[in-house]
Amino acid sequence: MAYQEVKTTGYGTRVGNSFKSIGTGLLLFCAATAVLWWNEGRAVKTDKMLDEAESAYVEMENPDKKDASLEGELVCGTALATTDDSLTDKQFGVAVLPPCAGHFTSGAGRMLRVAVCLQEQGQAEGYGCQG
Repeated sequence: MAYQEVKTTGYGTRVGNSFKSIGTGLLLFCAATAVLWWNEGRAVKTDKMLDEAESAYVEMENPDKKDASLEGELVCGTALATTDDSLTDKQFGVAVLPPCAGHFTSGAGRMLRVAVCLQEQGQAEGYGCQG
């Protein structure tokens, strides 16, 4: 015959443990609210900063040439970048994308790195082929 030990917990101990759990839950709730408030404040600040940058930037006519009138300005420039070297992205550990859909018939490759943050829609874009 096996022996079994029975331990009884008094009413006061059970009520005390319940209040400890309630206190811990309230503390965690308050901490989570504070962290959420802080994070949302940072998101609003970043959004305002991006809106200000969007309205303040100056488009560069020709990024290949220096323009003294743009000194100290927030500029946006678009240009073609070419290389004969192999393309790698060490941050993500990837190399030249293989030819896709017959776009690169000469054996050349193209790497596209798109970093788009669409917080409101909850979408993000990454690597891909352009055609």
